[in-house]
Amino acid sequence: MATVPPEPPNRIDPSGPPETPPPPPDPAPEPPPETEPDMPDFDEPDVSPDEWPSPP
Repeated sequence: MATVPPEPPNRIDPSGPPETPPPPPDPAPEPPPETEPDMPDFDEPDVSPDEWPSPP
């Protein structure tokens, strides 16, 4: 009796259910509304008062 080689796992079973078509791609997301770029808050210094140079 001849031995049958095992089928590769990626082979499509012809008796299996037909492949379902891929879902339609999502519609392109709307671009976000134009907003002002985040500007640094000039009221607050980047350095804490403890790090300020002492006046001469």
